[in-house]
This record gives sequence, C-alpha cells and structure tokens, in this order.
Amino acid sequence: MANNKKGNLWILILVCMGCIIISTVAYVVMKARMQSEFLAITITVAIAITLCVCAWQIFTQLENMVPKSERERIKAEKLAEEARKKQLAEVQSHKVSRPEPQQPQIVVQNTIVNQHEIINEVNTEVVNNVVNDITNNNVNIAEAVADSSSASIASAAADAYAESHPVENSKSTEATPSGNTTETPTDESEPASVKEEAPTVEPCDANATYLAGVKYHEKMQAADAQKKVVTIEEYVRFIMAPFIEDKYMDDLWKELRGFIENPKYEPTPFTQFKVTLNTFDVRHLIWNIATRLGYGKWKPYNSENCAVFILRLFPDICQYNGVPMDISSLQNLTATSENENIHLDRPDSKQFGFHIPGQLGEEKE
Repeated sequence: MANNKKGNLWILILVCMGCIIISTVAYVVMKARMQSEFLAITITVAIAITLCVCAWQIFTQLENMVPKSERERIKAEKLAEEARKKQLAEVQSHKVSRPEPQQPQIVVQNTIVNQHEIINEVNTEVVNNVVNDITNNNVNIAEAVADSSSASIASAAADAYAESHPVENSKSTEATPSGNTTETPTDESEPASVKEEAPTVEPCDANATYLAGVKYHEKMQAADAQKKVVTIEEYVRFIMAPFIEDKYMDDLWKELRGFIENPKYEPTPFTQFKVTLNTFDVRHLIWNIATRLGYGKWKPYNSENCAVFILRLFPDICQYNGVPMDISSLQNLTATSENENIHLDRPDSKQFGFHIPGQLGEEKE
C-alpha cells in the first residue's frame, strides 16, 4: 500500500509538471498570435487551471480504483460473511423451536418441596382434629389419631426422601417395627459422648502456682535441715557419752547447735569433761560435723572458722603449758594421733549419716 501511494505521488508530480509545460507553451503561442500579454496570461492561467483540475480528477480516480483481484477477494469475504450469519440464524431458530429438557435434579427438588407442602397441610389438619377432640373430652381417641397420623406422615416423608436420596437415607434412618423412623449418627465410629459439650478448663493461675512451688521447696528444705540437725545431735550424744556426764550434755549440744546454725557463732567455753581429751579429739569432732554441712576452702565451714570455734569452745584443751595454741596449728583438722579417742568419720559418697551403730542398723548399747 505504501508503494502504491508513492507511485501515485510521482504520477501527480509528473502530471503537474506536464501542466506547467503545456501552460508555458500555450502562453508563448498566445502571446505570439494575439500580440496582447494580458490576454495571453489570462488564457494561459485558464488552461493551467483546467489542466490541474483534470489532472486531479484523473489522480483521484486512479486512487479509488481497485484491482480486479482485490475486488474478487472482497466479494468472496462478503459472501462468506452472509453465509455465516445465515447459518447462525438457523442454529438459533433450531434452539428456540426445541428447548432443552430440565435437569432431573431440579424436578426431584420440586417434587420434594411439593411433598413437604402436602405434609405440612396434613399436619395442620391433624392438629386441628386433635384440638377438637380434646375439647370434646375424647383425649384417648385424639392421641390414637395423632399417633397414627404422625406415623403415616413420617413414613410418607421417609419414603419421599428415600426415593430422592437413596444412599443418604440408608445411612441416616432405620425403620422400626412400629413404622417409626429413628435417626442414627452418620459417623458410627464417633461415640455419642464426643458430641457433648466439652467441660470448660480454667486457666492456670501462674502466681498461685509459683507461690505454691516456693512454699513446697521451702518446706522440703526445712525438713531436710531438721533431719540433718537430728542426725548430728544423735551422733554427738552417742560419741561423747564416754567423756561427758548426762547432765552436761545439753550444754555442749547447745553450743554445737549454734555452730550448726551459724559457722561464725561465738560459743561459751565448755570444760565439764570427766575424761581428759586432746586437741586431736575435738578437731575430729568438729570436722566430722563440718564436713557434712559444707566444709572446704570457699564453703561456709572452712578450716579457719572451725579452728576459731574449737579454740573458743575448748580453751582448756587447746593450750600448751598454760598458753593458748595458735589458730593456724588448729586448722589441720584431719591430723591423726595414736592417743586420739574420737576418730575421723568420713561420710560415704552422697550420704549424710555417721558410722555409729544406731545408724548402721544395730541397736545402741
């Protein structure tokens, strides 16, 4: 199409140039014959305008002309379009003359709706009859009529529903010998108790639970501490029985109890011994107690605290020629001697008890 327009433009240019040439020739001829320049110009202009109009008309006709092959193609397209429209009209008229049948599902639904309407009307009539019978003091007859009518209505409804939903009806209803229908759960594996409303569960009271835990642990710690105190008292009274009279035993235990509760406890000196003891005896006694309460360098009961307590509790024993012993010499609590009366009682692994007959399952002597 672009090539055709370009060719037509060149033709128009050539025609215009030809008109100019012809007009020039006509001007020269007219001026030579008529000897009048104005008349020659007028005639030349008229000829030029005429030629230009003719050239434009010719060019327009050429522009509007359609080749024969193109005319045949357009005609063929028009005929195909008319044939397509005619065929479409025939198909639409055929559809209108023969409507599509309705879906069976819609018919079944309409049938079920009509059956429900009939059942509602029958129920209304039965209720009215029962009311009339009750007003006439025929209660027994009314109950019989109502039962029979309800049974027939339920049976009719079940039959109608079974015809439209044969598969679902077999799962949801079962016929009883009296003609009534009983509904059964669709999911037989699910027990009836599951369908009941679940009991509400109160949320956890975090603060109360925490306080209860703290109270419980404190109670257990207090019980454990009390058990340790009782075990140590039993050991002290048993192991010191040969060296102290019974009337002075409570005084000694009072001071040792203060040391058990506080490793920096300042005791009152105890001197009521019936048998002379040495520093090895009292050091072993205190070490046997301290090692079960947390004895060590960085623990509450270290060697220095124990040595200070021994020196203050037993000043008569911890002296040499009337001079108190040095604390550093008393810090070696595990030193032994051939003349010692109280021996080291090392605790078993992860055990608290002492090795005395009463705690070994033997009877106390």
